[in-house]
Amino acid sequence: MNSESKNYELAYLLSPSIPKGDVLTHAGKLTTLIEDAKGVVRHVEAPRKMKLAYPVKKEKEAYFGWTSFVMAPPHLADLEKKV
Repeated sequence: MNSESKNYELAYLLSPSIPKGDVLTHAGKLTTLIEDAKGVVRHVEAPRKMKLAYPVKKEKEAYFGWTSFVMAPPHLADLEKKV
């Protein structure tokens, strides 16, 4: 990474209808997208099922996860297009 890189965090929700065994697969896809956009993943918090403070698309629970990574700002647009 060059000196222009910045730290980012990405928090996300996954549908509770995803089978428990597939949740880590979906989180891994996000890691791959970050790396493909020339980012370096620093930490991945595995998604865990949580009760939401308010319904999102009529769902009261969701898998919540977050990832911290380092990326040069010009590459962030590439990531946003894919996510």
